[in-house]
Amino acid sequence: MEQAMATLIESMYDTSVVVRDTAAWTFGRVCEIIPEAAINETYLKPLLESLVNGLKSEPRVAANVCWAFTGLAEASYDQAAGNEDQAQPETYCLSQYFEFIVQKLLETTDRPDGAQVCLWYWKGNDREGI
Repeated sequence: MEQAMATLIESMYDTSVVVRDTAAWTFGRVCEIIPEAAINETYLKPLLESLVNGLKSEPRVAANVCWAFTGLAEASYDQAAGNEDQAQPETYCLSQYFEFIVQKLLETTDRPDGAQVCLWYWKGNDREGI
């Protein structure tokens, strides 16, 4: 999976919206299935940069990026909780980026085109026409 991370990160900068959308969705799945790959120290910063950049993309890409951030936060917490004897870990691998990530996520919620994702979703969850 480590070799694929670099390719997936690079895919977030592709000119094709379909490629970026698929890469963002794939990051969400990676965070669920192989969380250690997503929070790997080697790829974490480039991954975060690509995801933050993806928040500015088309609404469907941004929606998958938000979902990926959810998985990334959970993976980060699980890793920290597993390394600590305390009930609540004091820090996570995302801690140093937390304020910046939250700021970018909040900016994304104010996008005038954000409602388009809901329109797409209510069309029956059919990605075939996209």
